[in-house]
Amino acid sequence: QLASYFYDTVGWKRNGEQSKKFDHLLVRFVVATNSSPCIIKSPEFKKLLPTQYNLPDSTEFAKLLKEKKVQINKQIHNEVQKCNYIGVQVSK
Repeated sequence: QLASYFYDTVGWKRNGEQSKKFDHLLVRFVVATNSSPCIIKSPEFKKLLPTQYNLPDSTEFAKLLKEKKVQINKQIHNEVQKCNYIGVQVSK
């Protein structure tokens, strides 16, 4: 289903709209599955991707992962700020 959504669209240039959407999905996949970022370079994984999609290079993908990390850290910080009480358990 995921691939079929993207197969019939345009905008697959490296910074095109569809590529950016798919980049976001790849980052979410790597983060959610705790996978190595190297997975996107494996031949088996590439077979699952739309043929029109150009993978980001390792530097660009690392940048995308870092941006996601910053976004998640901000979300965590915001949730912690909402807390009135934070309990800490100490064990010996």
